[in-house]
Amino acid sequence: MIIALIGPTAVGKTKLSIELAQKFNAEIVCVDSLLVYRDFNIGTAKPTVAEQKTIPHYCINIADPSNLFTAYDFCEAATGAIEKIQKKNKNVFLVGGSGLYFKALTQGMFQAPPSDPKIREALEERLSQDPKALYEELCRGSLKTSQAIHPNDHYRILRALEVYHMTGKSFSQYQEDHVQNKKKNFGIKDLIKIGLNMDRPLLYQNIEQRTAHMLKEGLIEEVRELQKKYSLECKPFQSVGYKETIQFLNIDPPIKSGDDSLKGLFERINQATRQLAKGQMTWFRADSEISWFLPSDPAIHHKIAKLL
Repeated sequence: MIIALIGPTAVGKTKLSIELAQKFNAEIVCVDSLLVYRDFNIGTAKPTVAEQKTIPHYCINIADPSNLFTAYDFCEAATGAIEKIQKKNKNVFLVGGSGLYFKALTQGMFQAPPSDPKIREALEERLSQDPKALYEELCRGSLKTSQAIHPNDHYRILRALEVYHMTGKSFSQYQEDHVQNKKKNFGIKDLIKIGLNMDRPLLYQNIEQRTAHMLKEGLIEEVRELQKKYSLECKPFQSVGYKETIQFLNIDPPIKSGDDSLKGLFERINQATRQLAKGQMTWFRADSEISWFLPSDPAIHHKIAKLL
């Protein structure tokens, strides 16, 4: 049996999924676009070493942050993990908040062409000079593609323009071709989708607690060290928590311990995380196959028990 545990960031998916996996003889495949990257740990709320020892987790730390890693790559890794778990005669929990990755697993995914270093370098140079102009170019080349990408999502803007410059085709055209030709179907059938959500004030409280925990655990120090190892253009640095901390570290004059701007960082991360959670819920609410529960609802256990 394959069960998806879906919901916004900070709703409590990790804790509940481990509890359920222990109870129902399952292992966990993480469906998250950031957990795949090595070294980015605190800001991604990656399951701890202890949690991963309790229940095996897959699709964590499988990609170099400097390299291109697509939804197609994720699907290949995830389907391999699912097959491995099922060979053990265990159930599978797909756990995460990446709507795109869930969609790719269930509806299939096209394989876009590999990255071209020369085109990529030229686009990155232009991005550093005028990111707004780059997004406007994407809008002119493919309005449909641009509507699915936030103007501040530089990683996806670069990738979309790279593919367009290489092939003359937009991501939306690739997707339409895939739907017509069924080039790759990852075959996740009979998937049971369980959604986790809670009242907004409580979710926002969870977000604040998690942000405080990340900062206490050393998010600033983690980012300071990661800057020495990876380019600021790599995808994880564009994500919530890391992006705000990068800006924080580049303030002039340097931040002092106890400075009021530390509170500002805390608030900026909270605000960005709330926006992320809102976007995730907008995506998931469009899926009528998801049954929604509070994370603490015993009915989740009863529902799974009946299915198994």
